[in-house]
Amino acid sequence: MAFLHGVYAQEQATSVVAPVRVESACIFLVGTAPVHRASVPANPNELKLLLNAAAGNRYFGFDPSNPKAAQYSICEQPYASFVLHRRGPIVAVNVFDPAGNAAHRASATAESVKLEGNVGALANDCVIVAGGSAFTLTSADGQTTYALASADGSTGDYYLDEGNGVITRREGGQIAAGDTVLATYTQGDPSQVN
Repeated sequence: MAFLHGVYAQEQATSVVAPVRVESACIFLVGTAPVHRASVPANPNELKLLLNAAAGNRYFGFDPSNPKAAQYSICEQPYASFVLHRRGPIVAVNVFDPAGNAAHRASATAESVKLEGNVGALANDCVIVAGGSAFTLTSADGQTTYALASADGSTGDYYLDEGNGVITRREGGQIAAGDTVLATYTQGDPSQVN
């Protein structure tokens, strides 16, 4: 029987990249972020300490594969700092509050959406349906108003993913695959933040 004497180290592979810490500097970000896509959304004007890129995604909803992420000012910095340049930490503050601040909203009226098969993408990924804001979907000629599908999917014409701005037609509803529809809704607009 073999005995080990002394101290031994063992390395284990991890997906976490250790950032280079600089004792005299810290990145401080103030800007807009798609918190409507975050798993644990940061409250508006709340300081968040980010020690890795995953924290940026968790609190601020950054997804580098989403082409709409470029409209938000602080989204790419956690990825660039931690993954590309290995620098940190970051203190970040999101000032975009579409749910609570009417000045951060805009209206989209009769936006034409072409369904690719069963799915269509809105121009904006932050659809506001709470607080009395309505989402209306009509036929291209404006003559037929479609109904949002029920939670169990037994009635209605379409499903709406507010956080990603995606419409999916319900099988058995009035909307045909490949149709063009018109969407009228209130959207979060990060360009309205000043």
